[in-house]
Amino acid sequence: RLGDLVRASAEVASGDLDTHVNERGMDEIGVLSVTFNRMVEGLREGSIYRDLLGRAVTPEVREQLRTSFSDGALILKGQSSEATILFADFRGYTSMAEISEPAEVMKTLNEYFSGVVPIIALHGGVVNKFDGDAVMAFFGILPKYLPAKVSALQATHAGLEILEHIREVNKERTEQMKPAFEMGIGISTGTVIAGGLGSEDRIHYTVIGDTVNTAQRIQQITRDLGGTALVISDPTYRKLGPVRHQFRFGRKGLAKLKGKQQEVLVHEVLGRISTLVGRQAVDESIQHYTGSLPRLAEILSGETTKDARKAPQASEDELEFLEDRLEGEQPGSGPLPVFDEEA
Repeated sequence: RLGDLVRASAEVASGDLDTHVNERGMDEIGVLSVTFNRMVEGLREGSIYRDLLGRAVTPEVREQLRTSFSDGALILKGQSSEATILFADFRGYTSMAEISEPAEVMKTLNEYFSGVVPIIALHGGVVNKFDGDAVMAFFGILPKYLPAKVSALQATHAGLEILEHIREVNKERTEQMKPAFEMGIGISTGTVIAGGLGSEDRIHYTVIGDTVNTAQRIQQITRDLGGTALVISDPTYRKLGPVRHQFRFGRKGLAKLKGKQQEVLVHEVLGRISTLVGRQAVDESIQHYTGSLPRLAEILSGETTKDARKAPQASEDELEFLEDRLEGEQPGSGPLPVFDEEA
C-alpha cells in the first residue's frame, strides 16, 4: 500500500492527474490515501481552470496578470505607453442575427474569428476582447513594449491580412450560397493606459485612453467608404515613416468622429506594394528602423546591399527627413470626403 502511494506520487509529479489510489483501511496509510486522492482531485480541477483561462485569455495577458501579484495581492495599476490599437467589425451581422438561429450566428462569427486571431498574433498583437461582431487588439505592449513605429507597422500589416482572410472566407461562403460579410478596420497610434481594470476579486487586463476611442471611431466611419475597408489615423500614418513604401494608400481626408470636437485626418490603406508580405515585411522593416540614412534611401529605391546593413544608426532627424520626403508621394492618394459619423 505504501508502494502504491509512492508510485502514484511519481505519476502526479510527471503530470498524470488521472492517478488514483485505493482507500482501504482506517490506519495512517488509509487516511493518507484519502488525502492524496483529494489533493489530486484539486490539482485536476485547477488544471481545468487553467486550461479554460488559457482559452479565454491570451498567454501574454495571462503572464502579465501572473506577474502583477505581489505578496499574494493583485496590484491594480496602469502604465502609460505608446501603442497601436486595432478595431475590426463585421458589417451585416445585425441583419443576419435577426433572421438566423443563434447557434448559426455563433458558428459564422467563429468561422471568421478563427482566422482573425492567428493573424493578429502572428504580427505581435494581442486580442484584448470580443464584443459581439467586433474584435479589439493592441500592438506594442505585450509581451514587451515596442516603439510606436514598430507597433504601427505590425497593426497595418495585420489589418491588411485580416481583410485578405475575410475575402477568402467570403469566396467560400458565396460558393455555398451563403451571404458574405464586409469588414471595417480602424487603427490608431498614440498614448494609452494599460493595466488591470476592476477589483481584486475580478479583473480585466485592458487598454484605455483617447487612442483607443479614436481607433474605434475610425472603424465606425469605414462604412462610409463602402465595402471592406482599412482606415488609419494620421499618427499611425506618420509612424510608418520610411516604410510607407510597403503600402498602397487610397483616399485621405478629415473625418468628424463622435465625441471629438475637431476633425481627424485619416488615411485609407488599400493594400501592399512591397515584394515582401506578412511577417517577412515586418521583420525586415524593424531592421530598417535601425539602419543608416543610405540604407533607408536604398529602401525607398527598392535596392539593398550588404554594406548598407552595416552602416551606423540613423538619427531621428534623418528619419523625419525621410518621412517628409514621402509626404504627398503615395500612389493613389486623393481627398477623402469629409466623414460625419453622426450624419
